[in-house]
Amino acid sequence: MDVAEAVDSFLDSRHTLSPTTRRGYRVNLGIFAAWCEEHGLQLEQLTSKHIRQFVADVEKRPGLKGSEHLQSATIAKYAINVKTFLA
Repeated sequence: MDVAEAVDSFLDSRHTLSPTTRRGYRVNLGIFAAWCEEHGLQLEQLTSKHIRQFVADVEKRPGLKGSEHLQSATIAKYAINVKTFLA
């Protein structure tokens, strides 16, 4: 299954979440889905190694307001969102 489709299905099933929480999931999981597409990965192919690589790649992303990297809390949120999605 395409990861972006699975993300849409996941978000549709989480209708009780607040709009802010849903938006956070949509942004973070959208970035994850795009990463999976760039790496040619379907949902069924994902392994813990892929998730670790995604988090490592997120760690390299520039932060807001000119900071060199994302804050550790932001990186943790990406990891938690992906873990919740895949659970």
